[in-house]
Amino acid sequence: MAEQPGKKNAHESTNATKPILGKEDVEKIDWKIAKTRKQLSDNELKHLLEDNTYLWLDQLESLSDHQAALLGTAIGFTLDSITNLSDHQIKLLTRAKSVSFGGLVALTDVQARSLGKCENVSLASLESITPSQCRALRNVKLLELDGLKKISNEVAAELGKIQWIQLSALQEITPSQIELLNTTYSLRLDGLSKLTDAQASAFGKNKSGQVILNGLSQLTDFQAEQLGNIYDLNLSGLKRITDQQAESLGRCKLLGLSGLTKLSEAAAAHLSNVSMLRLEGINQLSESQAKHLSRCLLYIGPEAHKMVEKYR
Repeated sequence: MAEQPGKKNAHESTNATKPILGKEDVEKIDWKIAKTRKQLSDNELKHLLEDNTYLWLDQLESLSDHQAALLGTAIGFTLDSITNLSDHQIKLLTRAKSVSFGGLVALTDVQARSLGKCENVSLASLESITPSQCRALRNVKLLELDGLKKISNEVAAELGKIQWIQLSALQEITPSQIELLNTTYSLRLDGLSKLTDAQASAFGKNKSGQVILNGLSQLTDFQAEQLGNIYDLNLSGLKRITDQQAESLGRCKLLGLSGLTKLSEAAAAHLSNVSMLRLEGINQLSESQAKHLSRCLLYIGPEAHKMVEKYR
């Protein structure tokens, strides 16, 4: 209760000589320090929320209900070391738009419903998810489930209704599951290190969205032909491509090949048909290659960029 003007508080003499609890520490803490802390006081958290709209609390090991309510007022946060949160705490925390719970390995249905109110959700260690939990998350714009190593057809069907899906630990997926996921705007599957022809054909049916397969280190010519049907394709794990593969991939509108360190003359000509091309690993080009690639919106190594600019 606020003290009435002119009325002395019984503890006034004590408070006059005693500093406010934790004031000096609170004034010094910033987001870089907070990122390394295993514990935070309520005052420290309040201070951080005054100046930061997104907090990285990667090492924080526990959270009170009151702190969960405070943190829920942020735009977003990461809590990647906490392995257990109650349904009530998740409800308080999910008032934020963007949340990362990297330490959670399991999810309750109640928690899934709360998370469904957020825009961006990351559950990097979640080991399993049910179709009903996926349905509860269907309004989330970006969902990262990088702990899942396999999914059922039912889960794939529900995840296909979410705009941006990341399943970077998935090491096995059937062609039918790929087709179910093709309805997303963006699908990231960096855990796949190789493709079958059937999988490539299934991915090739996605002609309007983005597919990210940065775990692939090699392709066959047939697989490249199928993937060339994709509107926006990222294959940054490839270290080399054949001329025939370049011709196929050149049909993409947006293409990422940041792992390439050199191109043939023919490959440069084929890739010049891409509207936006990422070749950050390329630093040397011939004059003819630079002329071809000047037709693209291009992200390329600094020395190669200088050469391309001469032909703009």
